[in-house]
Amino acid sequence: MSGIQMALLGTGPTATFRLDTNTYTDTTVDPGTAGVTLAINSNGSLTATGDNSGTLDSYDWITPTTGASSYFVRATLIGGSFSSGTTGTWLALTSNRTWSVSQSGAGTQTANATFEISSNSSGTNIVASANIILTADVL
Repeated sequence: MSGIQMALLGTGPTATFRLDTNTYTDTTVDPGTAGVTLAINSNGSLTATGDNSGTLDSYDWITPTTGASSYFVRATLIGGSFSSGTTGTWLALTSNRTWSVSQSGAGTQTANATFEISSNSSGTNIVASANIILTADVL
């Protein structure tokens, strides 16, 4: 069906999805605390924020953003650990979902995970997927 036919039927264009493979790092010197939070939000946005670095990245994971809250997200840990955030479970995007790493004092905390977005709670229709690494580094 053409775009014109879809518009005439009132179905409009289909959504496009985006998850970028990336590494987000927040760094400070000892004594200090570093942290990174990744948020996949019910309004269709994704933000990565560093405690010391501010906004590291921000974009819409779905375009247009209408209907974003009807999707589900899952983080599957590959290595390291999150300080907070749920892994291995499909979470409804009816609310914002966050994952973070934090390091107090000299050292590094890293979490490496695959993030997936699905149109259903069983994950049988994955519409976007990316490997994302969060690193908090205190030198």
